[in-house]
Parts: sequence; structure tokens; C-alpha cells
Amino acid sequence: MSTHELYTRPVDRSTWDVPVTGDARFTWEYDDGRDKLLALYQKGKDKQWDSVKRIDWDLEVDPYNVLGTPDSIIAIHGTPLWERMDEEQRPQ
Repeated sequence: MSTHELYTRPVDRSTWDVPVTGDARFTWEYDDGRDKLLALYQKGKDKQWDSVKRIDWDLEVDPYNVLGTPDSIIAIHGTPLWERMDEEQRPQ
């Protein structure tokens, strides 16, 4: 799969040659070595932190109370100020 169509600006399809004792050739196409590149990327994630493996994305989470903490731990809970507030005004 070529990546040239994904760039916002046209990309030169030529290679970038750097003369040294032996020539080094750079190209931005990874089709031939893509499997090795993806394996290296996965190895790097495995050795560090991989969100695909470490997070259960099916778990339902309340976006307003991600930790699931009860109101009773809020410092003003149970005070007259707390009692005067409606649900929208209370801290989430």
C-alpha cells in the first residue's frame, strides 16, 4: 500500500541518495519491509505500554465521574450549600 496519496502536499517519488563510502538510499515507501516495520513497532509497544492490550475499551465509564467516586467524599457534601444546589450545580 503506497502512502503517497495520504500526504496533503505532493511528495517527490524519487529516492534521496546520500553519498558516503557506501551509498545510503532513503525512500519513504515501506511496502517491502512493512511486516518487519510493524513487528518492530509492536515489539516497542509490548516492551512499554499498549492501550490495545491494557485498556478494556468495552467498559462503560461515566464521563462526568470517571473514577466512580461517591458524593460523600466531596468536601462540601452534606453542608447547607450542598443542599441548596441542584444536580446540575453540584460538582461532578
